[in-house]
Amino acid sequence: MPLRIRLRTLAGRLINLTGIDPLTIIQAQLTETGDASYDNVYRQVINLKYSAVLLDGSSKAFEVNIYHPTTIIINGTPDWLQTKDKRTVDIVFKVTIGYSRLVNAYHDADDIEKAVPADAMELKSNQDNKKASFR
Repeated sequence: MPLRIRLRTLAGRLINLTGIDPLTIIQAQLTETGDASYDNVYRQVINLKYSAVLLDGSSKAFEVNIYHPTTIIINGTPDWLQTKDKRTVDIVFKVTIGYSRLVNAYHDADDIEKAVPADAMELKSNQDNKKASFR
């Protein structure tokens, strides 16, 4: 006998428990996958250069869908991390060690024993020209 699993969304559970039909925001449906051939068919035809909130007044499947443009990598950092309020910093090593390296970048004032890195990246060779990004 096959196992039947009944999945219900959080919104579906809220309707059943409270009788309230919540606003549904889908953030993953139009997200890039890393290989454009696997992207949602709607994402493939939208091709906007900016983030957009898409509203659907005709369907009960969702009410709001979020679209973000395809990520462009600049100096090893996604373009959406490079905003006006951030600056990039060259990574310079004073110690000679092998590669691959995981680099965690901190602000000067941070206690690196407790702080969360401001940026993190992998450098695969000494030719890797990635930059750390700081706010």
